[in-house]
Amino acid sequence: MNTASVETRCCADVLLVLDNSGSMSGHWNDAIDFARDFVNSLPISSTSTRVGVIMFNSNAAVEISFSDDKASLLAEISGLSISSGATNIVSAVNKMYDYFESSARENVRKVAVFITDGEHNTPTYPDNLQAIKDAILLAHQADILTIAIDVCARCNYTNGQIWLQYTPNCHQYIVCEPLGHGNYRKHLMTCGHLYWNQALHTCTEERTGTCECPYKTNPYDPRFFCSKANPGAEQQFCKPGMVFSEEACTCVVCGPVEPTCSDDLLLHFKFDEDFIDSTCHNAVADVYGSVTLVNDCCRNMVARFDGKSHLEVMFMRTWFANNHVDKFSVSLWYKKTGASSSSCGALVNNADCKQDAGFSLRATANTMYGEIFADNQRLTTGSITATCRTMMFR
Repeated sequence: MNTASVETRCCADVLLVLDNSGSMSGHWNDAIDFARDFVNSLPISSTSTRVGVIMFNSNAAVEISFSDDKASLLAEISGLSISSGATNIVSAVNKMYDYFESSARENVRKVAVFITDGEHNTPTYPDNLQAIKDAILLAHQADILTIAIDVCARCNYTNGQIWLQYTPNCHQYIVCEPLGHGNYRKHLMTCGHLYWNQALHTCTEERTGTCECPYKTNPYDPRFFCSKANPGAEQQFCKPGMVFSEEACTCVVCGPVEPTCSDDLLLHFKFDEDFIDSTCHNAVADVYGSVTLVNDCCRNMVARFDGKSHLEVMFMRTWFANNHVDKFSVSLWYKKTGASSSSCGALVNNADCKQDAGFSLRATANTMYGEIFADNQRLTTGSITATCRTMMFR
């Protein structure tokens, strides 16, 4: 990031409004370096420019009051730390406005520099963008100049998405999704027990740097593990006969086990007792949202989704990226029990509903559709009306 120059009248009161929510952990050092360089570039004195700092996550607070002591400001900024929580930009804008109203000098330029990595996500308004615009409009009417620094803006936009190394953990990587007008949404993704390779833009078995496993073992039962970044999330568990190893960052065999091995069967998720496939690949389905294992009249144990949740299988991305496939088949059993809030309606696809899929199984009402695409063109499609049935799509 490059520091921006700020036009001053004879003097200015400047607020750095710094996002320290959990999603900034991969950019925190960049943000602090930018803030220090920015402050160092200003003519700070009692007769010129003062600087203060507001930090925000789910809420906003004044962290450093207006000061004309550059050395003290640089030291305090260096001591700021990352926190957790969501991104409440509206609260940050309102806190910035209130602090200028109560503490800014008269007849000086008022400048606010926002440093963030994403978009407002809490609380949810009917129109989040309009809520931010309304708050900023109030600031502009008070003659406050606002500047936004997006830490994703340093990405190179290629093929619709931007892929970045996640510096704190080489098992993870960042996708910056362009939203238009220079704005981005950041997604923190995981490679599971594989390692992110920035040169190849994919997950590989080769370690490319110092790594820390993003998961930790349940100290009371080593079969279970959870995310270090979000320990309150639902635990995942290893298949029978296996325990989780933080050193290997995957489930390992703790005794004799006979997995199902077949050249014709790539993955088989039974959902009978866990979210791990029963083949030799031992692929894990990462749970996002509420997915539970329940008894069903047709299939005994099944995975039940709440309409907002989904599973992601990293193995699917890396395996298809590294192998040439002429033919494949997908067999899926499903039963619709309620409405879904999904915008793409996909039951299974290889694009996470964020880009054009190569194949997709989707459902509307009681009809399931199977489609194969190439170069944004539908090559083949099929459908079946089903309730408690299995569809085989080739």
